[in-house]
Amino acid sequence: MKFGDVIIAVASIVVLIALFEYPVGLVFNIQSSGGQVAALFIAILLSALIVGVVFAGKIWEETRIKAILKIVALVAFAYIFELWIATSSSDYISTIREANPHPTYTATQWFYFDNSVALSALFLDVIIVLVLSFIGLYLGSMLRKPKKS
Repeated sequence: MKFGDVIIAVASIVVLIALFEYPVGLVFNIQSSGGQVAALFIAILLSALIVGVVFAGKIWEETRIKAILKIVALVAFAYIFELWIATSSSDYISTIREANPHPTYTATQWFYFDNSVALSALFLDVIIVLVLSFIGLYLGSMLRKPKKS
């Protein structure tokens, strides 16, 4: 699988996630945080499944696991970048301070606490993205096996 094919597959997954997340979220009641998470998980799995079917021929050209891992690694990187942008625009510290009104922490302690919370969430999200996109790509590539010549 050429690098250009990997980039197109990753871009396709990212675009499909963006397209599927809102309609699936409507089905799962997007106002609830659990519904948003379920919508994201289903959108990731569905997007990877579709891309796995579309790129099955390219995935089967080389070792299938190796090709899937290339795509999954770049999808995780794109997701990390998206989360980094989303969390940098959020004000977690003021939310945490509202939940814990005791001003006993210094600004440095709040900074480290905020970063540790963000990194733990990022770690779990990236693990879930890796697993779901791998499963979707693997199953999608199995649905359309290449024709033997």
